[in-house]
Amino acid sequence: MRRTLKIELGICISITCILLSCTNKQRKLYIDLPDKYFPLKNLKNTYLGAAFYQNNSYVTQEGKKIEFTYLDSLQAHKLLSPVIDSGVNVDLGKAFFVAKQEKVGNIQPIIIEYNGEDFDALFMVLLDLNNKPVSSYILNGGWNGGPDNIGDSIMVLIPDINSEMESGRIITHIVKTYAHVKNEELSAFNVVDSITCETQILPNGTFQTHNKDSVRFHR
Repeated sequence: MRRTLKIELGICISITCILLSCTNKQRKLYIDLPDKYFPLKNLKNTYLGAAFYQNNSYVTQEGKKIEFTYLDSLQAHKLLSPVIDSGVNVDLGKAFFVAKQEKVGNIQPIIIEYNGEDFDALFMVLLDLNNKPVSSYILNGGWNGGPDNIGDSIMVLIPDINSEMESGRIITHIVKTYAHVKNEELSAFNVVDSITCETQILPNGTFQTHNKDSVRFHR
């Protein structure tokens, strides 16, 4: 009797192992993203003032040159098209891999820089277990086609956006500057809005954002 139970138990374990093996083999990645694509690991912030871009690389203040890998057309369409702003045509710009961040549960955040027509941004893209993009968040940059007008006398300049990232949390600082227009010329920069947002990466691969602080300065 005991021998029979042992044999049956052994058969069950073998079948389970075979099924798990088949399941793993059947999992097909949406896109292959080897670590070599990402020159930076766990980027802490988007303040690159201590570095300057040079072709497809940037040089740090210490003189270290970091090479970036450009996304080809297929990679751009697979990784950016599903989650980027609908007004952006990825075929009209260039993108490169920047960093791979620490996982949040089963979600893998990666950071990609995109430079296109009237749109330049540093994105965090969240990937599921199969490397399929679920959502994205602009860490730095955005639309840069020019200032917006409020009525006939106020112009809103392109916002300055920067972020700090750590452990599934993003703190984003947005600075908006408003200028008075007189006789079609800028006359003064007298109002500045400083907005701080906190964004959490949720286990389902979405971003949850709320305003943390908002201050208006008058000059």
